[in-house]
Amino acid sequence: DKTYSVEDLAKLGVLHYSLNPQTYENDGTLTTIMKDRNYGHQSIVTLNDQIPETTYAKFFDEHIHDHEEIRFVLEGYGYFDVRNEREEWVRMMVESGDLIVLPAGINHRYNIGEAKYSKVMRLFPADIEPVWVAHSRSLPETLNMKTYV
Repeated sequence: DKTYSVEDLAKLGVLHYSLNPQTYENDGTLTTIMKDRNYGHQSIVTLNDQIPETTYAKFFDEHIHDHEEIRFVLEGYGYFDVRNEREEWVRMMVESGDLIVLPAGINHRYNIGEAKYSKVMRLFPADIEPVWVAHSRSLPETLNMKTYV
């Protein structure tokens, strides 16, 4: 197993920010990121053991998005896996305080982890409908889509 640095992830187009989940609403950090990156929509989702396995299966199915996927972990943890240029999985543990940005078109998946609990803020670009739309890599129409790596 290789350990990837924030700089290694940035080469794949993945950005990482550290925010304080207790003070982000008042310290201006999230507001600045949202303004700088043109994020205009947000929602908070709690993932736990009450969520049906079929929902988790959708997250773990390798997929891409037409826009960036932005997640700010408020509580708990999980794992994002992204494909590198050699088609290898790169795993990132994200935990409370981590805000990550996956570029549009990067193949990825999400694993809720053993604790099966995370509370995350989903951020969406201001110029799109704030809806999570995934294009599964296993579908024929996705194979022709432009991917990041």
